[in-house]
Amino acid sequence: MKKFTLLLLLLICFGFQVNAINLPANPTSNNGSGGIFLQLTTNSSPITVTSFNTMYSSTAGTSVTVEIYRRSGAYAGFTASNAGWTLIGTVTTNSAGTTTVAPLNVASLNINLAASTTTSFYLHATTVGGGIRYFGTGTVSMTNFSDANVALFTDVARTGNVAFGGTSFTPRAFTGSIDYDLTIVVPVCPTLTAAAPAVTVVNSACGASCSVTAGSITAPTGACPAGSTLQYSTNGGSSWNTTLPTYNQTGPVQTIMTRCNCNVDTSTSSPTSSVTTAPAGCPLPSAPSISITNNVCPSTTGSIIASGCGAGTVLEYATSSNGPWSTTAPAYTNAAFTVFARCRNTTSGCLSTTSSANTAPVFCPVCPDLSSAAPAAQVINSFCNTNCTLIAGIIGQANKCPSGTTVQYSTNSGSTWSTTVPTYSQAGPQTILTRCNCNIDTAISSPTTSVTTAPGACSVSGSPTISITNNVCPSSSGVISASGCGPGFVVEYARSTSGRWSTTPPAYTNTSFTVYARCRNTSTNCVSDINSATTAPTPCAQFNGGSINALNIYPNPSSGEVNIAVQEYIGKNLEIEIYSLEGKLMHFIQLDEVLENIQTIHLDSYSNGMYFVKLKSAGVPDVTKRVILAKN
Repeated sequence: MKKFTLLLLLLICFGFQVNAINLPANPTSNNGSGGIFLQLTTNSSPITVTSFNTMYSSTAGTSVTVEIYRRSGAYAGFTASNAGWTLIGTVTTNSAGTTTVAPLNVASLNINLAASTTTSFYLHATTVGGGIRYFGTGTVSMTNFSDANVALFTDVARTGNVAFGGTSFTPRAFTGSIDYDLTIVVPVCPTLTAAAPAVTVVNSACGASCSVTAGSITAPTGACPAGSTLQYSTNGGSSWNTTLPTYNQTGPVQTIMTRCNCNVDTSTSSPTSSVTTAPAGCPLPSAPSISITNNVCPSTTGSIIASGCGAGTVLEYATSSNGPWSTTAPAYTNAAFTVFARCRNTTSGCLSTTSSANTAPVFCPVCPDLSSAAPAAQVINSFCNTNCTLIAGIIGQANKCPSGTTVQYSTNSGSTWSTTVPTYSQAGPQTILTRCNCNIDTAISSPTTSVTTAPGACSVSGSPTISITNNVCPSSSGVISASGCGPGFVVEYARSTSGRWSTTPPAYTNTSFTVYARCRNTSTNCVSDINSATTAPTPCAQFNGGSINALNIYPNPSSGEVNIAVQEYIGKNLEIEIYSLEGKLMHFIQLDEVLENIQTIHLDSYSNGMYFVKLKSAGVPDVTKRVILAKN
């Protein structure tokens, strides 16, 4: 018994295989070309994964390169980026075609899984057109597989030859099988006595457009020993990762350290190597100093000069901060202006900050001849338009005064003067004086010129007086009229305050209604307030309806146009029906409210003969009358 125990301990210590086991997954694939996620959960025994056997999109015999990423725990929620994943190795194999399993030997990567742990893997093929295939398209995918030692869960795949790129699909499952040893392996780090390979640095430079370019950090050309991973640090070794740092083009300086870190014992690393960047800057030249010597009367000559640009730079001038720039100083003039100057590096094109200074020339002219009167202000008087709106009303600038003078305006008979054009007043007439005032001697001015405004107005008449003479039985006639609108106004009538307005008073009816009247200016359309009055007709007899001859239709016979007297229906709803002699409805008119005394209909499209006209209104007996159509 002691001998057996010693043998087992030797097997354990030196990592001898106890037994090789194959865990089958989906037997075939039906889509895909990219990568697949796997999740392995061990039972009570540790295992060592030796091969992932699967199918590829490329033809049989094609070389395929596969990256193997690993992370502790489940992969759910971690399939969109490489955060938390470690690239433990890259393995090359040969495809056996889309339906035949090809082995992916990973024994050299020492993939040891402790007992009762969950570990996730992402197998991703980088070969274009040769990605890993999977199962699940168009059918329910098998996602769980297990034996006595380990359980496999797989349900997510990604397309494309860029790790964690492309498109994610689920449920999509691993096809093929996994080989593992039920082995206890004591991992051993490789020899890490030599310093890690260093990165290659190309430092940035200041280009011709004063921009820093070309800086780069390139991964080492050498590799770490098998069983270790190259790591980088940019903070003096406080933290390490496998991501190549990005070059800071304009600084600050970076020291990039590298080390080879043991895969099975991350506390063991090689000596470090380091490279320090020296990013170029684009120093700006110093700003120049501008010196201006102004003229002294009677001389009009002055000078402009700048200095202070160092070696390798050139002095440039402009009269606007936006240029154009010239190496020649601008000419001094008798009008003040701003001078801008800068220094430009002739190699890099870098510019200093811009300096500026203002000239202050002394002007020594005399007043021009001001014997003539000043030009008058331009006036357009306001007026009432056809929409009853007061428009226009403008005081425009006077024509130009002689050179050396300024036009001035006064609205208080010359007590005060201003260069601002007065604002037109609608309230009443204004008299605007103008003069030409000498610029160098404001006590000298030209004779004045005056113009007076005449503002228009939108006049409104008083409201009209409405007069109603109601009927006296047996007469059913009454009179509606209105008066009181002044000259230039016309009386308008309506049966509603919202219109329709007419210069003809509404017809008097045996039904009471309200008459509205207003005065409208025939030129400007300005309207007065609205007055109203209500008719009070006296009923003289019951409505005479129902008789076949009670309806007044003319002319009868008719050649096509028929007029129907409907004054008894004013204000009521009305239906007019035309029937043939056989009783067929030929024509129909519906009026929601009768507003006119006469309703005209046209029978031109009908054949000659006798027709019946029938009038129907709610609350009133129907009335029918014969009409004869006799077209020429």
